[in-house]
Amino acid sequence: KGWHLVANPYAAYINAASDGFDFGGFEKTIYIRKGDDVVTTYDLSNPDIPVVVNEGSNILSPNQGIWVWTSTAGSEITISGSAREQQSTAVSLKSVSTVNSNELRFELESDYSSDETVLVFSENGSESANSYDVDKMLAYGSIANLYSLKDGEDLVINTLPEVVSETIVPLGYKVASSGLGEFTFKVTNIDDFDEDYSVYLYDLGEDAVINLREESSYTFTPTKTQDHDRFEIRLESEAVTTAIDEKEETALSGDNVMIYSVKQTATVQVSDDVLLGSDRLIEVFNLAGQLIATSELNTTTTEIDLPQTNTVYIIKVSIDNTSYQEKVVSLN
Repeated sequence: KGWHLVANPYAAYINAASDGFDFGGFEKTIYIRKGDDVVTTYDLSNPDIPVVVNEGSNILSPNQGIWVWTSTAGSEITISGSAREQQSTAVSLKSVSTVNSNELRFELESDYSSDETVLVFSENGSESANSYDVDKMLAYGSIANLYSLKDGEDLVINTLPEVVSETIVPLGYKVASSGLGEFTFKVTNIDDFDEDYSVYLYDLGEDAVINLREESSYTFTPTKTQDHDRFEIRLESEAVTTAIDEKEETALSGDNVMIYSVKQTATVQVSDDVLLGSDRLIEVFNLAGQLIATSELNTTTTEIDLPQTNTVYIIKVSIDNTSYQEKVVSLN
């Protein structure tokens, strides 16, 4: 049980994704340590849609070694001759896989190198640990390792169910003290990811929220070598707002209504003419469209205490038969 180093036994290139490469009781994930201490990953848990991290590859050169993991003692890997690549020219060691549209890929970049982690949203995914998750193998030295967390496990590939209303994924990093410095967090494929979902990075240490569809990178300076509590990725389905009854035409707009939040308090400011309407009401919804709280709209400035921190709410202002709404974020 544990990590094992397995070598290509042939004087030829082999393809670990072929039928001739039998993982047996080992997990179907290949880890390769490069000379610069970067760890590449090639996951075949779902062979029809392999997931690649840090430019991992399924093609192994002669005598090349790979790291594999098994939780069952006595497991065997069988590499038959049919796994060999019969090509007259040199085989590319780059991955033959492309980035899938159901993936979100993140990088953590420092002066020394960069590291990648992947979130996969699939019908095979789960909020708890599952067989499609892939453990993180840490790089050594000054390389800043990036991973997501689930059930106490550090994951390089985190397979989650499709987003229904809101999904929160904690992120962690680890680096040697020699590698501390300015870090840049990036999402590298946001334009290819389903546009029906908003994607936010929460820096809980700085009370910062970054809309990764508008800003694809965020620079910060870490204060410690390992942190599992500072960063979160939050995804929200834009479709959930249809649970709220919206009118096609409205007399209310951003010109006469301002909605914003400071920490755990939302503020609604309206112009004097708004108060001339009847049936004036402020409503607070969660992202599933559920009504959380209501307040009468009787003054130009109304403050509302939001029930939970680090949560996105929808504030809706209604007068007569018209309405206007905005999203706000409640922070500590």
